[in-house]
Amino acid sequence: MHTGLNACVIAMTLVGAAGCPRPSPGHEPPQVRAPAPPNELRVRFFAAGHGDSILLRTTDGHRVLVDAGRFVGGDHLVRRRLIPFFRKHRIDRLDAFVVTHPHPDHFGDPVMLRNHVAFTALHTNADGAALLGSLVPGLRRAAKRPVRIVTLVQGDRLQFGRLHLRVIHPPKTAIPPARVTSLSAQNDRSLVVRVTYGAVKILLAADLTTRGERQVLATDQPLFAHVLKVGHHGRGSTSDAWLRRVRPKHAVATCGDYLGRMQQVCPKVAARLKAHGVKLHRTDLHGDVVVITDGRVYSVRHHPEHIYRPRLLK
Repeated sequence: MHTGLNACVIAMTLVGAAGCPRPSPGHEPPQVRAPAPPNELRVRFFAAGHGDSILLRTTDGHRVLVDAGRFVGGDHLVRRRLIPFFRKHRIDRLDAFVVTHPHPDHFGDPVMLRNHVAFTALHTNADGAALLGSLVPGLRRAAKRPVRIVTLVQGDRLQFGRLHLRVIHPPKTAIPPARVTSLSAQNDRSLVVRVTYGAVKILLAADLTTRGERQVLATDQPLFAHVLKVGHHGRGSTSDAWLRRVRPKHAVATCGDYLGRMQQVCPKVAARLKAHGVKLHRTDLHGDVVVITDGRVYSVRHHPEHIYRPRLLK
């Protein structure tokens, strides 16, 4: 399935050598080099059950991991999928490791991750900076260079070549006081990140609920995106007002098993996406979902061989 910003058809013709006259001696034709492959961004939404792990990687060598899946309920995404994937694709370094908020279906196992892949900073929100600080000693032991915890807020940007990440939410004023807050409130302070590669834009809404969406909609932050990672695994988020502002063509829901129970996309969310003409891709049905773009056009592909089937449900 291919879609793009502009309708584009590329015709390729192969010409064989049969019947072509041979060049005379001393008149060898010039060597024609094959064109270099275009610089591409691949955004892989790992099939992680009810959990998030998203890898951004470009053909010119930049790697950003947004969340690292679960470390609960008998599943350990870092060990099960991320480390084998990184080994297969010879990824030994991350430009950035971003944890959208400190829930166990998102931050995974940063210490084990750092034992296998180098990164110098864990970027997260204020909740993450407060609650994941206990990981710092383990991260320091795992790294030759100290790993810092960096707090991101609205307006912050990360750039790696053509790959741009802009933090849309939460604002600096949303930094919580030093007290325990509800899981729902933490969801609504998740890092919302807008990824830009050329003219193609992807919005990662972490665990934002409709209340968090209203907070973002009240700002002038740029939200338009061709692909939307729906908030909170497609449960209790993705309002009509949100879809009118983002105007996506495709949506990805990272859903599936959670502690032995199937957490599927809310039927009302699926109906709203359909009413807005948005194609829904689900990691519980389609396996890994991969967006591929050269910055002008993009495609969305499925890898059903990676559908997560926990032992609890076999």
